[in-house]
Amino acid sequence: MIALLDANMLIALFDAAHLQHQRAHQWLAQNRAHGWATCPLTQNACIRIISQSVYPGRLAVADIARRLRQAIDAPDHRSWRDTISICDSTLFDHSKMLTPKHLTDIYLLGLAVANRGRLVTFDRHIPTLAVVGVTPSHLEAL
Repeated sequence: MIALLDANMLIALFDAAHLQHQRAHQWLAQNRAHGWATCPLTQNACIRIISQSVYPGRLAVADIARRLRQAIDAPDHRSWRDTISICDSTLFDHSKMLTPKHLTDIYLLGLAVANRGRLVTFDRHIPTLAVVGVTPSHLEAL
């Protein structure tokens, strides 16, 4: 099943000083044959976070964008469009979205479900019941 990498997973892959850098690379090496995906939301978040002046090991926007572009040019990468809406009650159970804290994670999980893939993240606290049709195979929390 193709894997949508969330922003934290992308950041860990690009930042050698990140606590999860090695784990992210190990996961990618073991799972890359199934394909991996990003979307505009995860790409933008990766660039925004790594290029912030307060980020340790900060990179200029142009540098991280170039590195990300090189990575997503790989033949096993897929770009998923943001084709769903968090407002769509056929895809999301709004009564299970108790706080705004996980809205982006819920959206990304919904995008993975809509694309018959899985979301790969370090976050173990995503309220999966907020996504209609989710199964355990749709989320891999490292």
